[in-house]
Amino acid sequence: MAQAARAQSKVQEGLQYIQEAEKCLKSGWFRKADHEGAAQAYGNAGNAFRNAKSFEQAKGAYLKAADEQHLCKSLFQSAKSLELAGQMANELKQTEEAVVLTKQAGMRFRDNGTPDTASFVFQRAAKQAEGMNDETAIELYAMAAEMLEIEDKTRQVADVLGKSIRLLVKRKQFDECIKHMQKQIQCYKSVGSYPPICRTVVGLIVVHLARQDPVAADEVFKSAIEVPGFSDSDEAIAIEELLDAVEKGDPDALSQAVSKPVFTYQDNELAKLARDLKVDGDLNLTSQTQRSPPSSMPPLTVSHKPPPTDEMRPTEITKCEQEEHNVDEQEEHNVDEQEAEQEENLEKEDVQQDVLPPDVPQNEYDEEFEEGLS
Repeated sequence: MAQAARAQSKVQEGLQYIQEAEKCLKSGWFRKADHEGAAQAYGNAGNAFRNAKSFEQAKGAYLKAADEQHLCKSLFQSAKSLELAGQMANELKQTEEAVVLTKQAGMRFRDNGTPDTASFVFQRAAKQAEGMNDETAIELYAMAAEMLEIEDKTRQVADVLGKSIRLLVKRKQFDECIKHMQKQIQCYKSVGSYPPICRTVVGLIVVHLARQDPVAADEVFKSAIEVPGFSDSDEAIAIEELLDAVEKGDPDALSQAVSKPVFTYQDNELAKLARDLKVDGDLNLTSQTQRSPPSSMPPLTVSHKPPPTDEMRPTEITKCEQEEHNVDEQEEHNVDEQEAEQEENLEKEDVQQDVLPPDVPQNEYDEEFEEGLS
């Protein structure tokens, strides 16, 4: 009873402030409207209604206060009133309206020249929008990061980007996610924070593999070797095992690689994305790129060099690859000879044209043959 009576008393107090504000707005021949007085009265009314837990009345009072404060060019106070109105909408479970009002508050803080506060408010609005409208949440996180960049708070920019990356992965907007990750890595580099780069590189490679681009994943891995401490890190070892599994098309090795803590301790969305990676014809590094070892040891090479006109031909092959190549040449040569004997009308010189030249790798010969057919 006492609590109900107190709430009713606060509601009456709020109504009295509303009447006071309306009086301030009255004008006549010899009297101008007092917008500052009205703004103060509406704000007091909002506080009274909020204390009475009459959130709908409080929201309306705060919105009127924001309008009057904006007319008085008091952007900071107007932003505060909009923020309070958004909180009241949130209490009423009016999430969509709460996001809109909180975003407007952030924009007024920005216009007032307080980007730090604007960033905080944008992040609050983004958090409210998550789950209901992830696209809006991503936009708000981007606005929050932009405000922090103005303040040169680079590390905090990277943290905010991480929140938007999580949503982008969830929505499978991989192209935009890659841009955010690359920017996040640059932020960490600029402040000399290298351990988080290793974690971001892991996520970036997983995203590239998820979008069926193992070549780009391999390039990220190669460039990450230059990051101090990366080559000897657990992340580098785990990534190498992952890329090896993809290169060999080994589903068991892939499953074992993504079960390592480096992947499972990622954000939930990235960990799920890594767990769902599959090895198939499209995810095979062998047919698209030749990956160099990540360690400081140089690869074993032979003096074989391909003709300079073939851009797709590997620049180096190992001794084992050369031996396998020679065996394949001999087997194919024998098969062609048998076919020549069976086909009496086929001239020997035409058969020899189908034999793999001794200085051309198998995969490149196949590509040139297909080009000839086309």
